[in-house]
Amino acid sequence: MTRTTRQVALLSAFVLTVSLAACAAGPTLGEKLQTAADPVQLTDADGYIPNGDSLTLASDKPAISKLNPALLAALREAEKAAHDERGISITITDGWRSVRYQDYLF
Repeated sequence: MTRTTRQVALLSAFVLTVSLAACAAGPTLGEKLQTAADPVQLTDADGYIPNGDSLTLASDKPAISKLNPALLAALREAEKAAHDERGISITITDGWRSVRYQDYLF
């Protein structure tokens, strides 16, 4: 390996390490939503489900009730089958979102 090739390899490794460290050091989405001093106050009407919470498919909150009707019906049918066969319930941690909520995420 030539001296130039080694220097390029070392510089590339350094840049990659710094980039990965910067990505790993950033807050998670949940942390951003909990701690952001953002003027946008997300509510149930935006489809916001607080970090760590979940909703059942029977919920009347917009995150569930505003899902595509065919999707919601399929999820409810799947939940009924899962419950009948295995006693499993489905809960949702992220569902329909308002444009405002979606804009906030991006």
